[in-house]
Amino acid sequence: MIEAAPCEERFYLYWTYNHLTGSWVQVEHLQTQLELLLGAQSYADEESIRITLRDQAAFVRWELGYAIDDLEQTMPEVRPLNHLWGNEAVRSLLSEVRATVDRLWIDQCAYVPCVVGP
Repeated sequence: MIEAAPCEERFYLYWTYNHLTGSWVQVEHLQTQLELLLGAQSYADEESIRITLRDQAAFVRWELGYAIDDLEQTMPEVRPLNHLWGNEAVRSLLSEVRATVDRLWIDQCAYVPCVVGP
């Protein structure tokens, strides 16, 4: 989409791509923690991994919420229809991923109590 866009529209597309790359890296890190949990060899390892998983899930929830909000705030600035559609598709995907992360975080809070911040 970036390559095919006119030069004046590329900035927004690159900005969106770069902005979301950081969020997706955090999701991938969360997936790695989940895979480590599935392969835990002892209760001590499992407990340590669950703490990290819980904390990473809490951060990813925040990160995805921030990315979704940021995309919503830039919606009025998106003029070309194909960018508007892309923005909506990305927000929808992030919302689905966040719902999954929410469930994972809640599940981990059953094992390792969560502290809800201010």
